[in-house]
Parts: sequence; structure tokens; C-alpha cells
Amino acid sequence: MSFATTPHFGQRVKGVVYKDRPGAYAVIRDEAGRIAVVLTGKAYFLPGGGCDNSESCEQTLAREGLEECGRSILVVRELGKAVQYVSTRSGKHYAKQCAYFEGKFDNAPVRKPSEPDNVLHFLSPAEAMSQLVLEADRWALSRLLESTD
Repeated sequence: MSFATTPHFGQRVKGVVYKDRPGAYAVIRDEAGRIAVVLTGKAYFLPGGGCDNSESCEQTLAREGLEECGRSILVVRELGKAVQYVSTRSGKHYAKQCAYFEGKFDNAPVRKPSEPDNVLHFLSPAEAMSQLVLEADRWALSRLLESTD
């Protein structure tokens, strides 16, 4: 994936080395048009996460969906790529190389998420836009909404 011409979000601190972290994330709407978001602690994010080893984006979304939501995520179409700079409380710095997709949940029965601190919520598009903490997530949501208006 080339991220040279993609939008970059977040504060990049001068002199800090950021580790590249590829990942795949999905914007998912339910039948009422609400947006799937994952609450982790006190923050909302789009479902998805970092790619393990040589996982494809599709494999990452299927795995992350089960871990976070108890449901596998299927890719409908690509929405775009973005870089989000983040720093952890432990002092690590990442350049998240985010591949964003319109997604949907598979039809398998809902399971209990394997990450118990994650809770799936469905918010209106306006609520999701105001609650998502990462600029890149809000950018991806806006791309979906613009393409379906």
C-alpha cells in the first residue's frame, strides 16, 4: 500500500520516530442507517485494527470483527486510505496506515466478543461523527456518507 499521497491526521511530534502500523477498518451501517462503532473505555472507534503478520485487509477485518464485536466483518468496497499519528500512554508512537472499507457483518450468529472491554454500539451518522475520536475515522465516515447521499 502506498500512503505517500494519502491524507495524514493527528499531531506528528518533531524528532519522534513513528512506527508504521498497517490496519484495516470498516464503516458499517445497520438497516436503520446507524453506524457501528466500538466503545473501548471512554472512546469510540470504527471496528477494525492492526494487521497481524501478512494478513490481508479482509482477514484483518474478519478477525477484528470477531474480537471487538462478536461478528465477522465482510468488505463491500474500499473507501480510501489515511495515516493517523497516535501516541500511547506508555510512550509508543505509531503512524497507523489505515485502509478504510464500507463493510457489513456476516450472517453468522452473534458471539460474545473475545475482547471484553469492547462494546458494539450503533449511533446515528451525526452522533458517530461527533463521538469518533480519530480524525481518520471521521474522514472515512464522511467519505461513505458523501458517496451515498
